[in-house]
Amino acid sequence: MPAWQKDAVAEYLNMSGLPPSSYGYNTTGRAYPDISAQGYSYCVVPFDSYGCFIAGTSASTPTTSAIIALLNDLRFQLNKRPLGFLNPLIYAHMDAFSDITTGHNTVDGRHSSKPAWPAKKGWDAVTGVGTPNYAKLAEMVAFLP
Repeated sequence: MPAWQKDAVAEYLNMSGLPPSSYGYNTTGRAYPDISAQGYSYCVVPFDSYGCFIAGTSASTPTTSAIIALLNDLRFQLNKRPLGFLNPLIYAHMDAFSDITTGHNTVDGRHSSKPAWPAKKGWDAVTGVGTPNYAKLAEMVAFLP
């Protein structure tokens, strides 16, 4: 497990309400996800008469990429270098993300299935450290060297 996420993941794994270890999950390797974003019933064509909605990473990845592009653009305007590899930065500034503390995924991905990983305060195996908060991230990255 990378050093930059070790403390956040360890804190989660010490919380109650997690799946039993008999599920056979690895507690020493790279944990994921790092972050999350809206990914359900996401409108990609405003005012589309067909109601063009997508879900999953097809929705959340472009949104997150756009936020990171805007953060890099802000840094360019300040004559600073782009952010580069983000993962250590994410875990060092978890307060710049909106923590998701309710909900869970399921054992088999079905809505009616038995809950597996719960969302909790801090990093969790469902939503990572949460969703990007552009205003907080912009303030933070503006002051980074």
